[in-house]
Amino acid sequence: MSLYSFAKDAAKVAKDAGNIELYSQILEIQERALELQSENEILKKEIEELKDKAQIENSLYIKGHFYYREMHGEIYGPYCTVCWDNNNKLIRAHVRTNLHGRNIAHCHVCNFSSTYLG
Repeated sequence: MSLYSFAKDAAKVAKDAGNIELYSQILEIQERALELQSENEILKKEIEELKDKAQIENSLYIKGHFYYREMHGEIYGPYCTVCWDNNNKLIRAHVRTNLHGRNIAHCHVCNFSSTYLG
């Protein structure tokens, strides 16, 4: 039985017994239990996000001005160093050839551009 269910049952008993003070206190406990449950869910989500971030960080390496990611023996990237370092957003940079024939990688989110080393 969850704390919330237990408090709900106890509140009914207190109400039926006519003990308004006890009933009021149990309702406060029930309210606090709901707050703690909500806080717990938020903390669980934050833990998962931190685990995901750590997993990504452990798979990144830098080459030139961009990050690359190794997963399952495959290399992915380039990813914008500015977006990851400032916002923990893994944004893929787009590679194009400029007028001088050089490959340039460009982030469409923050507009960072640099030579692509491939």
